[in-house]
Amino acid sequence: MMMMDLINTGKLAVILFCLVVGTPACTAPECHYDAALLSPHVTCDVSPFGGTPPCYGECSAIINCACDDPAYTISDAGNSYCCSGAWDPDVYNVKCTGPCTVDAGENVISKNSAGNVTETIDSGDFVMYSCPEGYSGTGSAQVGCTDGVWDTHQQFNCLAQTCDNGQLTSVTLCTHDVAEGKKTKQHSTYDNDGRSENAVNGNTSGHWRTRSCTGTKWSTNPWWTVDLGASYQVGSIHIYNRVDGNFGQRLLGAQVLAGTEADPLRNEIIGTIGPKELLDNPIVFTLDKTVTHVSVRLPGNSKHLTLCGVEVYGVPL
Repeated sequence: MMMMDLINTGKLAVILFCLVVGTPACTAPECHYDAALLSPHVTCDVSPFGGTPPCYGECSAIINCACDDPAYTISDAGNSYCCSGAWDPDVYNVKCTGPCTVDAGENVISKNSAGNVTETIDSGDFVMYSCPEGYSGTGSAQVGCTDGVWDTHQQFNCLAQTCDNGQLTSVTLCTHDVAEGKKTKQHSTYDNDGRSENAVNGNTSGHWRTRSCTGTKWSTNPWWTVDLGASYQVGSIHIYNRVDGNFGQRLLGAQVLAGTEADPLRNEIIGTIGPKELLDNPIVFTLDKTVTHVSVRLPGNSKHLTLCGVEVYGVPL
């Protein structure tokens, strides 16, 4: 009767009975787990429950879980027991909480919800991805972090923008030459080979006899201008000089003007061609403004203004 009373007291009595009487081997059902199904950053090791004896009633083993990164914290004690053939508590519910590491492509800018640039995002926060000027983004631009795991994992990448026969400007836009074929004027015309429209006819060879260049008469403060016919957000202006002989030196001191003034020569001077600029062909001036007219003026007496191409890269407004 004493033995039966002990058993009837429940699970505790069974465990005490096993301790006193002993058993040659644990007969409780075994538990198994699949490491691939564990929560991220969780690692586990199984060992016999209590060591000796190998079995306490219905419980046969213990599984000890931990986080594989010291930056993470285990959700509970990290221990589960194999009782009646099942882990108690469920080992698959053990979680490691911690930050998410930013996983993005080259040139990607990552910020947390506070707008601070960072490489890690705290659990419960989210990352905002963006690209620097000249790049466009692909993938998820905003991703949340939960218990060290991204809510979605579509890697964000920044790809360099390219333009079809155009230029990439400081306003991060693919632009095209909006001056070609537009209406032009100049102070005077040297001869039929130096017409004002030659600067926007698409031929920038730089040789006078190919009719790729404009030419004014020798005069005081000669100028040339193009009417774009509409307002454009302009990112760059390219000036092509003569390349035959030493005639390109004549462009030294020329001023490039751009803006929306009704009188084109009252527009802002966005650049002046100096000795350094004469080394380049084309000579490129960058800007970021609304433009309807572009002009070139050569200050001084007895000047001959020649342009072998003017390209204005912009987008319509």
